[in-house]
Amino acid sequence: MTTIEHSFLTRVVSEVQNAVLLLGIGGGYDIYSGLPFYFELLDRFQGTEKKIVLANFSDVRKLEEKPGEQLTLSCKKVDATQFTPEEKQMFLPELGYPRNYYPEYHLSNYLSGRLGTSVPVYAFSKTSVEELRIGYQHVITAHGIDTVLLHDAGVDSLLRGDEHLMGTFTDDFMTLSAMSAIPRTLVPRQYLVCLGLGTEAHISEHDFFENLGHVQSMGGYFGAIALVPEMRSVQEYIRAVDGCIPCNTGVNSSIIPSIEGHFGEYREARLVPRGIPWILVHPLARFYWFFDAFAVTDPRHNPMIQAIRGAQSRLDAFQIIEARRPKEPLRRKGGLFFDGYRPKGLDPVRPKRAEEESVKGRCRIE
Repeated sequence: MTTIEHSFLTRVVSEVQNAVLLLGIGGGYDIYSGLPFYFELLDRFQGTEKKIVLANFSDVRKLEEKPGEQLTLSCKKVDATQFTPEEKQMFLPELGYPRNYYPEYHLSNYLSGRLGTSVPVYAFSKTSVEELRIGYQHVITAHGIDTVLLHDAGVDSLLRGDEHLMGTFTDDFMTLSAMSAIPRTLVPRQYLVCLGLGTEAHISEHDFFENLGHVQSMGGYFGAIALVPEMRSVQEYIRAVDGCIPCNTGVNSSIIPSIEGHFGEYREARLVPRGIPWILVHPLARFYWFFDAFAVTDPRHNPMIQAIRGAQSRLDAFQIIEARRPKEPLRRKGGLFFDGYRPKGLDPVRPKRAEEESVKGRCRIE
């Protein structure tokens, strides 16, 4: 059985002095895309006092009303071992979406059972960017975190704002904006880790690689690695997704078939209960891509990040970005899964219009 061997992972292991935060940045099940890293770090931190903290920008509606310990206006500590039996009954898989939708609870519940110890997951609600910063900074200070890994299930976090279509970018940009406002003296190392290229509608591979090249020119690209089934941490990731209502996460349930070697049209059993009989499996969805988050949020790469610092809501952030986006010329490059190879009727796991989930505030199931 193999492990992830990459200079970026070696770098993170050596740099963490006290604690590392793994933060899902785009809503939904984004933190699950960081689980291969989580299990790799667990192995490498054995015998040390280094800690791993899990957190997620949540898509749960009315998060403040869900069980858990409210720490700030935007931050809730979700520790499944502290839930009463009655509270656990509220999120049984058989209840169906949206009643069973609480990714942070399901992850805490699964990992606590798997590891035999309490594993809380911090959930952040869609408040203002400033309230997000306060919540993130609270967790960072409470745990003495010196390194942050920002996990994106997808690649829309690398967008710049001048693309023709931008997928579901609002949540990612809000997290990046909030984190970039935290003083570097408090948390000197922030990295962006993307997994799932080709699993999102309206994200062009051409735009992604062009943006990657721009970040690389700024010294902010640290390479990539393919995940394969023989890696123990990848096996743990797949087990965790399968143990946490996989039909509620279209992105992770599209990444896993790519890891398993499938390509193109594929019947993914995890998504059949959701009424999705077929998906398109991208050959690069299995790759981790590593970046310096400070380069990604630099105004020379993405001027939108600083522009939304004062945004009071998700809708406000979306409108600010749309108002600043250039009307012409916009990059119109497509890609294999963007507007080229897409069999009739197959756009199975993503919404047709990214704007709908931001403007109307709909709960997006990733």
